[in-house]
Amino acid sequence: MGHSSVSALPEPELFKQMIQEVLDLPKPAYKSRFLVHVGKKMYFIWAQDVAFFHSKAGLTYLVTRDGGQRYLVDESLNELEKALDPAIFHRISRNTIVQIEALDVISPFENGRLKIGIGAAKGELLVVSRERVSGFKNWINQ
Repeated sequence: MGHSSVSALPEPELFKQMIQEVLDLPKPAYKSRFLVHVGKKMYFIWAQDVAFFHSKAGLTYLVTRDGGQRYLVDESLNELEKALDPAIFHRISRNTIVQIEALDVISPFENGRLKIGIGAAKGELLVVSRERVSGFKNWINQ
């Protein structure tokens, strides 16, 4: 009869120490607020108040959930994508990142894409690109 090789668990104290080391690992620090300029004044917009980020003509805009106010931000979408919590924000196309709590409705759109309804979009068409549909569905089903 063959012997299966089963690894023994470490001693309880060593096991506790290993668990604690994993828990003590630094957590990624995601961006929680954004500095926006309005005239000569600067304001903070908290991440939970963002509906989506949109890039157009080389400029990146933050759009708020309440009222759809649009503010220019200094970061590119690529920089934002790295700095935002992926459990809360998702890039749906090369020019848009959405916030999960801002989504109102999702519906099929032409060529296998999805259309997203966000009240703050004010008539703006937000579409999940065909290449990103699978990742988007996985993200919203977490």
